Amino acid sequence: MLIATLASLVLAPSTIQLTSTAGGVVDPLRDAKRSTVLFFLTEECPISRKYSPEMGRIARDYGRERFRYFAVHVDPATTLARAKAHAKSFRLPFP
Repeated sequence: MLIATLASLVLAPSTIQLTSTAGGVVDPLRDAKRSTVLFFLTEECPISRKYSPEMGRIARDYGRERFRYFAVHVDPATTLARAKAHAKSFRLPFP
């Protein structure tokens, strides 16, 4: 089931739209030249908070030439202002 779902994401046209911390809408899967890394998190989750510095390190170490990075806040109560504050406090180098 997971393999079929992943294959459909790879083979199907992109339909994902996310609101960026800049306030615009982005489609993280629309880039034919770079792969996309999505980090799913919540600002209050202790695991997310502990792993946030590692997310930043991964983005810095592997660079942006081959990859695009996005932090996806899964809690619908997270506001744009709180997402920005989280990114700033953990120095995440991506939206």
